[in-house]
Amino acid sequence: GILYGCEREADSLFAVVDSSYNALKKLTANSKKPKANIDKITGSVWYVPGGRSTIGQMLTDAGADYPWADDEHSGSVALPFEAVLERAGECDVWLLRYSGQQPLTRQQLLGEHRGYNQFRSFRKGRVYGCNVEQSLFYEESPFRPDLLLSDFIRILHPDALPQHELRYYHLIE
Repeated sequence: GILYGCEREADSLFAVVDSSYNALKKLTANSKKPKANIDKITGSVWYVPGGRSTIGQMLTDAGADYPWADDEHSGSVALPFEAVLERAGECDVWLLRYSGQQPLTRQQLLGEHRGYNQFRSFRKGRVYGCNVEQSLFYEESPFRPDLLLSDFIRILHPDALPQHELRYYHLIE
């Protein structure tokens, strides 16, 4: 806002987002915390957001029990598949981002790595994907983290935001 002489408007927009985010965060403050896993293996490495990363913190703010919440990294942590399975294998929900022309299916996901069927969330059908080519995930979420937080809360605590329609993440069939 300063660069364009719109500091007042920028401050106003920030205040709206900040207020919305903090109000959403309070919705799950006293809720049971479902365990949530995020992303998927790329090649031979699974990059999980560190506990101090934006996504790691956002999962905590959404009322998730995030397996890497105590990790001190502010970026991604590169792990082998087995380390993720050991720590997140019993997660209630799995959230992943992918890039594709079509919606990802559980069968396609399993075709990418047979080991995914060892995850409780996969077996229970609680896998949600965000197709970054078909959504505005990267374009919007840095400026409107409250919109992404709404998706996380709706998935993790469906009763907390029953009217919210998922914007980025959708159940993988």
